[in-house]
Amino acid sequence: MEIDGEVYTIQPIDFVGETPLEKGKYTYQIDANDSTEQYGKLSLTLIEEE
Repeated sequence: MEIDGEVYTIQPIDFVGETPLEKGKYTYQIDANDSTEQYGKLSLTLIEEE
């Protein structure tokens, strides 16, 4: 994602042991904090829609 001309990244480490999502509708919410670190500024939240 680019914010004010700076590129920030959400980088998964691995998927080992993760459970696949069940069928349904989901939204990813991306938030940005005050960090200036490329890999530390963004966070990702999964929201299951009803």
